[in-house]
Amino acid sequence: MSKSLYRAIRPDDHSGEEEGKVIILHGFSPAQIQAVVAAYRERSDLPQDVAFAIVTPRSARRRLGEVVRELQEDARAHRARKRQNAPEQPSS
Repeated sequence: MSKSLYRAIRPDDHSGEEEGKVIILHGFSPAQIQAVVAAYRERSDLPQDVAFAIVTPRSARRRLGEVVRELQEDARAHRARKRQNAPEQPSS
């Protein structure tokens, strides 16, 4: 495989974690997906900057790297919208 297919890892903290973490679920029922996401979100010892996704017929035909990049872009846009809509903190 060509090295150009790999992208550099950008650590976002000192543990070497990569930005744009993604968990892709496949073969779960809607109820099971909700349970998995809820159980994950309850764990404060796990990173919470994670995008969850399910495999769809469209995504199953695409390369994994393309799907992950799209999910990362969507997650960044969601975080930006969330920051814009957050109430301003009073300055002290």
